Amino acid sequence: MRPGDRIGHIRIESHLAEGGMGAVYVGFDEKLERPVALKAIRGDRLDARTRSRFLVEARLLSQLDHPNICRIHEYLEDQGRELLVLELIRGRTLRQAVREGLADGARLAIAEAVAHALEAAHEKGIIHRDLKLDNVMVTEDGTAKVLDFGLARLVATDEEGAAPADVAPEDLPADPSWAEASWWMPSQGAGTGWGALVGTPAHMSPEQARGEPATAASDAYALGLLLQELLTGRPPYAAGLSQPLLLAKAAAGDTLPVKGVRDPDLAALIRRLKALAPEARPTAAEAAERLA
Repeated sequence: MRPGDRIGHIRIESHLAEGGMGAVYVGFDEKLERPVALKAIRGDRLDARTRSRFLVEARLLSQLDHPNICRIHEYLEDQGRELLVLELIRGRTLRQAVREGLADGARLAIAEAVAHALEAAHEKGIIHRDLKLDNVMVTEDGTAKVLDFGLARLVATDEEGAAPADVAPEDLPADPSWAEASWWMPSQGAGTGWGALVGTPAHMSPEQARGEPATAASDAYALGLLLQELLTGRPPYAAGLSQPLLLAKAAAGDTLPVKGVRDPDLAALIRRLKALAPEARPTAAEAAERLA
């Protein structure tokens, strides 16, 4: 798609970003006279499973109406193309915001907002499964918006959602940036045959890293990792770990200790969210209450 192209009543204005599944564009809704974001599947990914995953994302997002979650406006099909019409969020990713500097009060407000977003999703039975700094936007007025529910699933079903591709471990890139990329690969479970390993290695819960089903408690663990990085400015794992070592550490819950958080109760909350046993972790609602 190019600037000036039209899909129904949406006019393409510019290319915004490129993701694993497709491109994101800035558009203008000529019917409602408002700017929007359009997420389109890449041409080389137009297979049945990717289309299915795209539709799953649209259905999940359509159930969520919360000020801290990116809203979906519409799902379009046009000449064999599928597009999500989304709320256009102007700002920066939370990772960029952390690198560029945030006041302590702003960090706490963002932490609380992300917890509330997870709480709202969990109340609908929706698990994000890929929460990380890159999947949170901070708007120009400081509002946090959780996005990219492309790996989410409904707890009420046993469907894992369509995977983008079958990727063997030896096929993963050697570039260390793979640890921050969302991906899916087969995972050998303990006596259970092949399971689905879904998410971002450096932000997975132990059960996800072992190829076990994700639950709301898995999102709580990811929230703990996010809070650790947000409030300390340091990632929960040492840099440069190999793929097998990082996955082994993730599966064992072997993260770096929480250092640099001045509030001891807040540090304790992060440690509880990172508990190895899912049942020992606070819920997103409990975390939001503590962060308020």
